[in-house]
Amino acid sequence: MLANQKFVHIWVIIANLFVAFALWRLGRFSLGEHGAGKLAALVLFLLIIAGGVIDFFPIHNTGWSEVTYRNDRLIDWLKKETTPREIFLTDRFVNHPILMAGRRVFYGWPYYSWGAGYDASKRDRVYTNLFESRDPWKVFHLLKENGIKYVGYDNAVRQAQFIKRPNEELYATYFPKVFEDNTYNGLVIYKIPDTPPPQLSALPEGVTNMFEGGRGSWERRI
Repeated sequence: MLANQKFVHIWVIIANLFVAFALWRLGRFSLGEHGAGKLAALVLFLLIIAGGVIDFFPIHNTGWSEVTYRNDRLIDWLKKETTPREIFLTDRFVNHPILMAGRRVFYGWPYYSWGAGYDASKRDRVYTNLFESRDPWKVFHLLKENGIKYVGYDNAVRQAQFIKRPNEELYATYFPKVFEDNTYNGLVIYKIPDTPPPQLSALPEGVTNMFEGGRGSWERRI
């Protein structure tokens, strides 16, 4: 329903045309000496108006989120340093300054894509690998295959139940940090270069690296 509400709106518009026609026909009937048809049409019309007013109450009482568009450090940086066609790997959110700045995200709120008929489970697997894998070459190849230019790591990713073992140390080691501000839920943005960075080029593909094996193995190697 959240992804296809446009069809409900279209149905309501079409149904309203039939209701309006029925009221018009009813108003033309002369039921008795006092034109009861017009009176009935008027009463029904007022009831419909009252029902429409009641429908506004859920809109008035619902919650909402606000995103500052002007004089906002993150949006200003996005508009200055990135382009609308560049893709961001981020938390799965509905609304965010990255979207308000007109930038694309690799995976937004999954209900929308799933509700529109896309294979969201396939994207789930890629998304999980990008935020959990300890293999830097695997992560780099996945990023390039999916056209991802920036990776936004924030507390929503670090503490998400969907991501079991966040791999932020991998991004911090191999990719340059281009934005950081705790105001945005501890957000750090890493830029993915067009070619493998020097730290990654020095690491042969397929070998065990210091991140493999999880946090415990990483600490023992240090």
